[in-house]
Amino acid sequence: MLCEHLTDAQLAHIQYCDNVKSAWEALCGVHEAKTISNKLFLRRRFFTIKTQEGDDMLVHINTVKALADQLRSIKVNITDEDVYMVLLMSLPSSFDNLVTSLESMSTKDVDLQFIVARLLYEMSKRKKCESSETTVLVNKTHKSNKKLCFYCKKPGHFVRNCLKKKSDGKKKANQACEDHEKLLVAALSTNDHTTYDWIVDSGATQHTTFK
Repeated sequence: MLCEHLTDAQLAHIQYCDNVKSAWEALCGVHEAKTISNKLFLRRRFFTIKTQEGDDMLVHINTVKALADQLRSIKVNITDEDVYMVLLMSLPSSFDNLVTSLESMSTKDVDLQFIVARLLYEMSKRKKCESSETTVLVNKTHKSNKKLCFYCKKPGHFVRNCLKKKSDGKKKANQACEDHEKLLVAALSTNDHTTYDWIVDSGATQHTTFK
């Protein structure tokens, strides 16, 4: 039964054991060695563990609890107060306000279960806020996409902000100026002249004479 729940790496530690008792003792000798180096390693991990923004809070809490259990298994005295103190110290800076409010409470009113419940509630509240902000952003984007310009028929803006309409308006204005200049030259060229004078417009592209 024991072997069925072990990985290949763990089976290597018990391959020469002939009964369950010896196999269990072999595994305890590997994973619960009561040496100074092992105690130091677990203590350092326990007291320096940190969680980052966006990490799963429940996973982090369980990791801290597991480290505490490992230390207890090698006869290191770890209290529940140590566990929740480590949890509070391991939080990112965004939890500073929460930690400050908890620090002002009496130790008689605080225990591990209370701290765990408070941290999980805080994460739940933050997720709801993030979800609401995402919904608002999606709605704004959806409303923006509903805008339709009746001039260029493209979504995302109205006629008054249409760049194509502004560009077309400039082209029409330039064309009107050109047509006006052509009409002026044509009108001058139809006058009756007794001499063979030329009327030249330096800005015209073409010149027309009566001969």
